[in-house]
Formats: sequence, C-alpha cells, structure tokens
Amino acid sequence: MTIFKDKSLLDTEIDQFFFENKELLKLHYAGININYLKQFFSTRKYYDFYALKKEMLLGIPFSYMDQRHFFYENQFFVNNSVLIPRNETELLVEKALNLINQEPQDKQIRIIDMGCGSGCIGLSLIFNTSRALDLTLSDISHTALDVARKNYEKLSYNMTKGQDVSFILSDRFQNIEGVFDLILSNPPYIKKQEHKELVHTKAHEHEPHLALYLDDHLYEKWFDDFFKQIKEHSHADTKVLIELHEDTIIQLSETISEHFLDVKVIKDLTGRERFLSAKTLK
Repeated sequence: MTIFKDKSLLDTEIDQFFFENKELLKLHYAGININYLKQFFSTRKYYDFYALKKEMLLGIPFSYMDQRHFFYENQFFVNNSVLIPRNETELLVEKALNLINQEPQDKQIRIIDMGCGSGCIGLSLIFNTSRALDLTLSDISHTALDVARKNYEKLSYNMTKGQDVSFILSDRFQNIEGVFDLILSNPPYIKKQEHKELVHTKAHEHEPHLALYLDDHLYEKWFDDFFKQIKEHSHADTKVLIELHEDTIIQLSETISEHFLDVKVIKDLTGRERFLSAKTLK
C-alpha cells in the first residue's frame, strides 16, 4: 500500500510515469492525458501506486482497476468476471422502463435479465421505478452472479416495497422455471472467428470471453435454441428486448420472427442497429 502524504511528491511520480510511458499509455487508453491520470490517483485514499502503474502498462481497463463503473445513474461494482457496462446498453434500460410503465399499476411485473453479468440492466430497472417488480438475474458464470449479488447488496437501499430480486445460475433457460412479462438479455453475440478482428484489443485481452463470443459454427443454432426457450417461458403478452451485434441482427430478426411477432430492430444512439424488440406469438 502506497500513501503519499505530500501531494507534490505524488504529482512528480505521476508526471515521470506518464511522460516516460506516454506512447504506450495512449495506445492502451484513448484520450488519456496527465490531468486524467492525476485525477485517477487523487480519488483514492489508499492504493498500491506501483502495482497500479504495472496494470496500466498492461492496459488493464480503468474500470477494472477502479472496480466500479457508472451506468444509468448508479455506480456498479465490476471486475474481470463481467463485461464493463457500455453506454449504448442504457437505451435497453430506457426501452424496458417504458414497457414496465405500460403494465397495469397494480401488477407485480415478472422480469428476467438473462446473462446478467454485473446485473446493471436488471438492477437499473429496480432502482429507477417504484413499480412492483419480481426480477430474476441469471448467468452461466457463478463469478458473474457474485458480482451481481454485490451490486444488489450495495444498491438495494434504492428498492421500494413489492420489489424482489433472485439469482439463478443457468445456461440460458436451463434452470429457469415459469413465465415472464418481460425478458431482457445482452447475450454473447460476437462470432469468435469472423468478428474477432472488429473487437477492441482491450476488450479481447481483458474482458470475459464467455460473455463476448460464440463459436461461429454454433452461432445460428445457439440463437435459434435461445429464441425457442424464450417462447417457452412467455405468456400471451410477454415482451422481449435483446442486444445484438449490428452485423448479425437482421439475420437474427428473421429467426426470431418464426417465434414472435411485431419484431423491430432498434438503433442505438450512434445509429448502429443494436436491439431487437418482440412480442409473444401464441
């Protein structure tokens, strides 16, 4: 643990570190400058200065070093067991909140966040509405579920009466029972071979591949099975929102149309085709 009681000494250490490694740091962290680096260290009371420098030279994302990331009005705990929440995924939360507000006021709405990772999508719903929600957070990774539980424990003071959260370890809907009013998912949607070169180097090197990639030869069947499972856990008025890859979303919209109606492709704030919405076909 390194404690700099003299701020000028810390500033000198940071200056030296930044200018000696400027090119490598800029390669790892787009837009980084000396002021950002000083702010990063100044927000910490206790830390191992030299260990953090080593992590920076390896390109470890700041969110993992920080073990926190801001998403939809809350600070979420993150580590390398989960993806770092993306800004574009906030639109999925907004769309889901709009659907929640369309439900009858006296209804407890049953929701699942499938492949929840840090829990940022599902928990953002809980923390941004006073409506009665029964939320299931599910993931194939037990370490990801541990992160989601920590975020629930950390932020549960935001919850209101009639809101419940449960955690289930499951490969898609394998261990899930019952039907849901709203099914949300940000699943792995990058083809491991075909699309790997499109993935940012830092994401590939440091974020969990289980949450990022699917094998190319299994891709279509994986999603066809997933959509069938979603249908099995739907009732006559279930709504579905899924985040997908812009290069495969049109093809997958045709696949999901075999099981659902009113299928729409929604663009994110950068204009990329990013989300599928659908209603149950019964």
